Order: sequence, then structure tokens, then C-alpha cells
Amino acid sequence: MRVRCSVRRGTGGLAAVAGVVAGHAASPVSAQAGLSVPASNAWVTYHRDPGRSGADPDSTVPVPFAVSWTSPSLDGLLYGQPVVLGNTVVAVTESNSVYGVDATTGQVRWQRSAGTPVPASALPCGDIGPTVGITSTPVIDPATGGVYTVADTWDGSHAHHVLGRL
Repeated sequence: MRVRCSVRRGTGGLAAVAGVVAGHAASPVSAQAGLSVPASNAWVTYHRDPGRSGADPDSTVPVPFAVSWTSPSLDGLLYGQPVVLGNTVVAVTESNSVYGVDATTGQVRWQRSAGTPVPASALPCGDIGPTVGITSTPVIDPATGGVYTVADTWDGSHAHHVLGRL
């Protein structure tokens, strides 16, 4: 099943907006992240494909959106676009958490930490706070089910940009 998601920034939660929903056969590939690869298209990167088209190839006519679920509160602000593989929505937070959320129910399946986020006061910019963690959209490799993120991490005195894979 594929569910389109939109994020309400600043709410600390994830709201799924049901649009075109299509069945997908899946086979497990990544036990660590709990993801599976669908037989059809997935939404695994920002705006779905490498060309950033944002187009849904499974949709032939526009479908009105309606909220189908809202996740429990997550541990930080959401700036990156959620991505979908199989029946898992992957969302990231400014607290450096990566969440796998059930696309049907909105329940959190798993959570991983990418490290200690950077205190906003330690950075020259001030438009995100109180911490800066994973701001960008994650990417899923559909061949392996691996989830890639770029996190800002803090070692106690310096900020680092870290590319990570689940």
C-alpha cells in the first residue's frame, strides 16, 4: 500500500494524507530498518524520482486528499519530506531521529538515532532550534532497503555533517 504524506512543520508529528492508494507486493530486504521493496513504484527520494518530478505514475486523475491518520508525537521538528517504501513511511527529525512509521496505521514501528544533535546556539544561523539534526529529506535505496540521512552531530565542542545508512 502506498500513502502520500504531508508534514505539518513544528507540530512534532506526522500526518498522512491519503491520496492514490495502490496495492504493492513486497519482499523483505532490510531487517535492520524493517523495510521491504515494492513490486511497483515507491516514493524513496525527494519528489519521488531522481528528476524530482513529484509525479505519481500510478495516478491517472487527481484525487482529493483527506487525513487518514496522525502519528504519535515524534521527538523533534520535521523539515525533510517523508519517504515511502512498501508499507513504511520514513521520517526524520531535528533531534537526529529516524522513524519508520506504518503507512496504514501511523504507528511508530522503529526509531534509530543518528547521534547527538547540534545545539542551535553553536551555529552561525538561527532559523532552526533548539537543536539542528537531520534537516534534509532521507533517501531509500529500493534495491537494499537502506535508508540514507545527512545529520548534523555534536561531539561536545564541534559540529559535524555525517552521512549515515541504516
